[in-house]
Amino acid sequence: MERFIRYSLEHSRDIRIIYMTGTGIRQVTATVLNQEGDVITLKVRRPAGEIRIRTQDVLSCDYAGKDEGLE
Repeated sequence: MERFIRYSLEHSRDIRIIYMTGTGIRQVTATVLNQEGDVITLKVRRPAGEIRIRTQDVLSCDYAGKDEGLE
């Protein structure tokens, strides 16, 4: 997971993130804008905006869409 977070942060590329919330599991396509300690700030596509989540709440990460990480 850390590799995908770093990839998105360094290359400004979208990734798919699945994480826990207080009410359940959520999936978003987002770009990592910042990482401070165990909190990451994401720019999400839908609904458009920014969210902050703890890295310990992240269940899974993957390349978004047709991205294969070949940069």
